[in-house]
Amino acid sequence: LIRPAAHILIPLTAAEKRKICHSKMRKLFVIFLPFPAACRFDAGASGRRSIVCLWADYLPLLKIPPPAHSKIGSVIALPKTNEEEEVAAMRRAYRISVAVVSFFLSGVLGIVFALGAFLPDHYYVAQGQRLILPNLWGIRAQGWADRMPDELLCQAGNRYSTTLSLWGGPVIKTVSVQVVEREMVIPAGTPFGVKMFTEGVMVVGMSDLDIKGKAVNPAKQAGIRTGDIILSVAGKTVSTNEEVGAIVTASGGKPLDVRFRRGTQEKTAQLVPVCSPADGSYKAGMWVRDSSAGIGTMTYYDPESQVFAGLGHAICDIDTGTLMPLASGEAVEVTITGVNKGASGFPGELRGIFGSGQVIGSLIHNDETGIYGRCSYSPAQNQPVPMALKTEVK
Repeated sequence: LIRPAAHILIPLTAAEKRKICHSKMRKLFVIFLPFPAACRFDAGASGRRSIVCLWADYLPLLKIPPPAHSKIGSVIALPKTNEEEEVAAMRRAYRISVAVVSFFLSGVLGIVFALGAFLPDHYYVAQGQRLILPNLWGIRAQGWADRMPDELLCQAGNRYSTTLSLWGGPVIKTVSVQVVEREMVIPAGTPFGVKMFTEGVMVVGMSDLDIKGKAVNPAKQAGIRTGDIILSVAGKTVSTNEEVGAIVTASGGKPLDVRFRRGTQEKTAQLVPVCSPADGSYKAGMWVRDSSAGIGTMTYYDPESQVFAGLGHAICDIDTGTLMPLASGEAVEVTITGVNKGASGFPGELRGIFGSGQVIGSLIHNDETGIYGRCSYSPAQNQPVPMALKTEVK
């Protein structure tokens, strides 16, 4: 912009500045004045709007075509130069690049954080192998252990630490690796009968008592629910239905302290039995169960530890569907008399009788994965097969 030294720089009025600052146009403006003057005004802190006040006679010097009228305050837009367009394009490209890089980095950090919370802290690998995560694409195990030979590192009983990283770059977490011997198991598929006794007694239902025309339930009033496991009553540990009934009957209506388990929490409540008009005995208003029986299928047998497993689901109470806590139990011989084929949403069912009731093993654990026990001999005459670890399952 040519600005002759003979001209006097003058500022714009406050009203003109407000008018210019609130303009939505982002170009270079020229305001024509009827007297020789030149003044530059940058509107806004960003400097995106530059206002130039010129005397109209100097338009030819800037190669600007004369406006249709030259009243005071008339405004035209100056054309952008190639240099200005290049700078604007570079700024746009820079802003887009920063946005793309920021979005990418945010996504990577989010994935790393989620994987750190999802992946376990401990892994097991078979003897002679290293930690590989086949189901998780892009996750690698790396660390000082990579420089160790297999003969030293991959022996059963060794434990070492390694770092999990995403695509060999961002570190997810450090985990421990335990080297174990490869287990061999015998596939079975043999049906067996289950006789089990619960740890405590399970509440399987409620029964209201009619007291002078009013329904009363001492167990409900004490806060006991169906599915709770009664562990002790009046300070005495209980494991059978008869034990609970005897304590309630002998209470004489006095309050009884009840300790029970609900889920993973142990709770206490005060139960006040009431006298039943029907037989004159004291009742608690609840039905309890201390045992269960059924038929399962043996999935495998480990000849070294003599442990067998019937995988698929836990043994649950038929009325409440609650997992039954195992105190003791037996696996017995069974004769299958019928089969109900399973369908989508409906599990299959084996029907049979215990027959001779010959005990083949003891039950040691019952959880969501199935029932486990010990047996002194293999119920199936099959060849042992290697058992895969969790990290090897594809």
